[in-house]
Amino acid sequence: MRSIFWNDLQEYLKKPEYLREYVAQSVRVTTTDRLINALTAEACAIERKQRT
Repeated sequence: MRSIFWNDLQEYLKKPEYLREYVAQSVRVTTTDRLINALTAEACAIERKQRT
């Protein structure tokens, strides 16, 4: 059973302008998440290197 959120989202995504914005923001969030993860990994690697 799906929640009201998913049912509403499915309806909203039928509207081209909403779909465009949803995709754009999804790409933005994914890109930001990947950058932060990469920076965190790099910072951890530098910290480990400094300990040895």
